Amino acid sequence: MGVKTTIAAMFVTAVCVTAMSADDAEWRLPGWRCRTIVERPSPYRDGRARPVEALIDFDTLLGHAGIAGQFDPASIRVVDRHGRERPCAYRAEIDSATGKQRQYVTWIDLAQPGELGAAHIYFDTQERAIRPAEYDADLLPQENLLAGGD
Repeated sequence: MGVKTTIAAMFVTAVCVTAMSADDAEWRLPGWRCRTIVERPSPYRDGRARPVEALIDFDTLLGHAGIAGQFDPASIRVVDRHGRERPCAYRAEIDSATGKQRQYVTWIDLAQPGELGAAHIYFDTQERAIRPAEYDADLLPQENLLAGGD
């Protein structure tokens, strides 16, 4: 998560849903077994589009849900509070504090003034063979292009 990137402060609610009912209007992607919720703790002051980066431990969520198998980054989809799928990317970078690589999900949030930012992050395992989404690169947040401590 780059120093020059404006980041909407979001928090991950550790929720993984493994069962769904046919009348569950909130469940937007029926082919997926799991989702977690990312929420912004305070309302947006204006309607500007903002890049969001969320660190999510998908393996731990799968474990808590009792789902065997390896997490599949290609299965990630972001659905905003209005039910719209948002183009997203799963990226990795080196954490300067620990020197370890960390992965995060990023997308552009289109919240309205006074609205709390929230999104459902859908995901599953490799065994489900969910095809990766193909998003136009112009619809994704820019990657951190800083190098060499610049």
